[in-house]
Amino acid sequence: MKRHFSLLSTYAGIALFAAFLFSISNAYAIAPTLSLSLSSSNNGSVDVNVTGDPNVPVTFYYNIANPADMQFVQLGNTNTSGTLSLTVSSGTYPINPGTSVYVYLNGQQSPTQTWPAVVAAPTGVNSGSLAFTPASPSVSIGQTVNVNVTGGTGYSLSTNASPGIASAAMNGSAVAVTGIASGSTLITVCSSSNGCNSFTATVGSGGTSSGGVSFDQPNPMLAIGQTVNVNITGGSSYYISNNTNPGVIAATLNGSAVSILGGSTGSAVVIICSASNGCANISATVGSNSSSASTGGVTFGQTNPTMQVGQTLSVSLSGGSGSYFISTATGLAASPSIVGNSLSLLGQNTGSSSITVCSSSGGCGTLSVTVTSAATTIATVTPTPTPTFTSQTTSNSSVLAQIAALQAEIVQILAQIQTIQSKLAQLTAQVKNATPAGGAATSALAGGYQFLNPMSLGSKGADVTALQTLLTAKGFYSGPVSGYYGTLTMDAVMAYQTAHGITPLGNVGPGTRAALNAGQ
Repeated sequence: MKRHFSLLSTYAGIALFAAFLFSISNAYAIAPTLSLSLSSSNNGSVDVNVTGDPNVPVTFYYNIANPADMQFVQLGNTNTSGTLSLTVSSGTYPINPGTSVYVYLNGQQSPTQTWPAVVAAPTGVNSGSLAFTPASPSVSIGQTVNVNVTGGTGYSLSTNASPGIASAAMNGSAVAVTGIASGSTLITVCSSSNGCNSFTATVGSGGTSSGGVSFDQPNPMLAIGQTVNVNITGGSSYYISNNTNPGVIAATLNGSAVSILGGSTGSAVVIICSASNGCANISATVGSNSSSASTGGVTFGQTNPTMQVGQTLSVSLSGGSGSYFISTATGLAASPSIVGNSLSLLGQNTGSSSITVCSSSGGCGTLSVTVTSAATTIATVTPTPTPTFTSQTTSNSSVLAQIAALQAEIVQILAQIQTIQSKLAQLTAQVKNATPAGGAATSALAGGYQFLNPMSLGSKGADVTALQTLLTAKGFYSGPVSGYYGTLTMDAVMAYQTAHGITPLGNVGPGTRAALNAGQ
């Protein structure tokens, strides 16, 4: 009896010791972890990573119908470092997306994780037929680029290899890529009708890449409803990366130019990127009245000018700084061009035109131009008595004599006209010589007037008065000395230029002024 009791005591001690050892081993077991991510192989699989005790079996629990219907499978053993990594296909294990899964190893359960939704390439369809624009987008941290997808229907986002570099969201037929950290990520998009394809998005640290894209108007100013075209240089395959305020401006890319339309007062930054040469910013400002002085607008030497078809008019520009450029031109009446600090207009058709001129540093102005039909001068001619013939048998010699007599009369009339023009010029010169000493006319006739400013059709002032006086004295001008540069003055200038071997343009430019100042 004593021996039986002794054996029972021994067995009980062994059992207690084994239970103690088991409790000790569980107390020091490593708490397992489970992480899941979409496989970059784009085959509808999920990468599974497990950590825990080394060299122990890993049991995977998942759900296929409802939370009570849990299934399990042995995935393998952890290695000597206590990790297990493998790829699980949802085709092999029909796991419902959005349900909870976990692993169990060495007597402990990992925290649950949500099984992700996966998109596999459609079977029997040639993958890689989708196309992206831009094909390899560049984006700065915090900026968003829309990548347009073509070549299929029913698009869905399959994988984003590095979501910590850039986030990706499908929006119809475009992928919105937002930069998060510097680096690059491979983004895969699938189509229900035409397979899958991938593009690489690169995220830089700054909004503008060095030595890259540039613009002929980096800081345009425009009015509501006005459009400005900004030319782009540097790089290729341009695209709009971001528009910070689409309510103020609308930006549309057309090859190597971006069209900016003012929508409301305010400012916005448009980021233009090149697939090969980085990005740069356009800072646009929209005012309610682009020609006001408060916005540094452009003003014109003439307001609402009227001109004739075929006439050329030069309108001086002021206000703003930098170079001037034509922003918009509506109507086909006048053809505009910029020549230095002047707006050159050529009347083409009867009607009106509205022309907006801006400066490269900001500020604009609008000029309304009216074009009328060319004036037609109808000369009054006194009919010459038609010679009468008393007989059909008048001899040829008699007819020739009458023709000679008429020709002689024409010569006499022309001589009288020239004499009258000469006397008129002399009388005009005498009147102008009576101008007080130091006056513009006396100086011009004396050859002491210095013509320093350009003159053209529409010019006014003392320079024009002196020019008309001098051309009258030289016999080139016979019109009124009015101080207004009209068509008669332009014709006289062209005659003067022709006589002195100067190209007869009708404008008083540097060559003509030099000849006038030299007393020629």
